[in-house]
Parts: sequence; C-alpha cells; structure tokens
Amino acid sequence: SRPAAPIDGSASTSSVEQPAPAGKPYMALLQLEGERKRILDEIVHFVAHKLENPGQPHGPIYEQALRLVIK
Repeated sequence: SRPAAPIDGSASTSSVEQPAPAGKPYMALLQLEGERKRILDEIVHFVAHKLENPGQPHGPIYEQALRLVIK
C-alpha cells in the first residue's frame, strides 16, 4: 500500500497527486515524475510494441501496457 498523502498542504506545486479512479490503479503511474517516469515510459514503450497488433486500434495500447506494468 502507498503511504498516505500529506494533509498539511505541503504538496508540491508542480503536481497534486490525485487518487487513482477505482478499477484503474495504473492511472497513478501517469503522475510519476523524473527518473521514475522516464523508466516507466521506457517499460511502457517496450511493452506497447510487444502488444501491437495490426488488427487492433492503437489508441488503447498505452493503457494496456500500463495495466501490465502495474500487475
């Protein structure tokens, strides 16, 4: 489980962490920054290329990759 977010208003002004929607915990990964985001982007890019199928629309590929990464 994640540590609780600070409630004293000390959150960074660059981004405010929003809770992930129910059923979509991978959405929290979209809020990563810096080195963690760069690494995630590389993983998602790699996984997305493994998932690509000419018969499927390409829009949901990123979301599919995020789902696999968070499991």
